[in-house]
Amino acid sequence: MSLKKFGINFILTHQQMNELIYTSIHNNTNYDHLFRIAINSKKISISLRSHVQPNKFFTATIVNYQRANPLLKNLYYKKIISLLENNNNSNNEVILTKNNIILEGCTTNILCVRMKKIYMPLTNYYKGMTLKYIVNKSRKKIIKRNILVKDLSLYEEILLLGSGKGVVNISAIPDINWKKQSDSIYKETLSLYKKLI
Repeated sequence: MSLKKFGINFILTHQQMNELIYTSIHNNTNYDHLFRIAINSKKISISLRSHVQPNKFFTATIVNYQRANPLLKNLYYKKIISLLENNNNSNNEVILTKNNIILEGCTTNILCVRMKKIYMPLTNYYKGMTLKYIVNKSRKKIIKRNILVKDLSLYEEILLLGSGKGVVNISAIPDINWKKQSDSIYKETLSLYKKLI
């Protein structure tokens, strides 16, 4: 879908995919990596990226930025790279906001929990595969709404979801003196995620 939207006329066959994969991996190596494919009008690139093992004490930083074309998976993200350059991804996520509204993490989606109810941002972010899986499989209704930075103190848990990090329960957001007050929904969500992997 993203290829059509960006006007890139490209088809990758199963045979081509297999050739790309098998030239990138070694038979005697165990992999716990993300396999990524990126395409633009001139080239295709593939990469294997190690899974990040998040620290137990995980923080977040809030910045005022909305990625270009947030509804589509795309690589127009020089600003995102610059935000992550000096960030330790194993213990901190950069949370993107626009007009004081929470959108997403640079590498994750966000769920906020208040009184056992789960909320997700309303719009203007890319819905990753992990988020889609959790929304589809969760027994709890996940409510879409604008989540304001100034209202984060009302939420007991803030969860990050992504293929690289899995499910992470943010411990603190020092910028706004927010600290987690629970991990019950985190445990439920993590249990659900483990069925995916």
